Amino acid sequence: MKRTGNEPEIPNETAEPLAQRFRDALERGLKELKSYSIPPCAVTDEARRAVETRLYNLPCLYETLEGADGLDALLISQEIRRVEGALESIRGDKYFPLIVFRYFQGANARQAARELDCDQSTVWRNRDRLLDALALRLMGTAAWETIVMPQLLSNAEEASK
Repeated sequence: MKRTGNEPEIPNETAEPLAQRFRDALERGLKELKSYSIPPCAVTDEARRAVETRLYNLPCLYETLEGADGLDALLISQEIRRVEGALESIRGDKYFPLIVFRYFQGANARQAARELDCDQSTVWRNRDRLLDALALRLMGTAAWETIVMPQLLSNAEEASK
């Protein structure tokens, strides 16, 4: 948020304890979620397919952007930035090249496995994991399966008994 100069200054001696309390609460929340034995994410098949479509369409968006202007150019460039940002968030992953091979070079699982010197099951498992990460990054909690939230609430109720 941009400061206007009208906001009250928060003294550092107040801000640091608040930041520490936030970090502590976040850590407690993550530990609690892990204790519920829920997978880190349960992304819907529809969300994965939507991410795949966005990845396949990315090269087309670059071409379309060249001839676009006005609102069309703005919307296309925003979509490109969103997808590129999501890709950047997984770029350091050992299996990131799977995304490049599959969605930008058209390789199948066998070809990707050969390139990465691994089994096809490794390709599929890690591709799905990376697609899940991209789906959560691009779609937020809308990508979660509907079973996740009821399960979280049910486990929280049991834990509080």
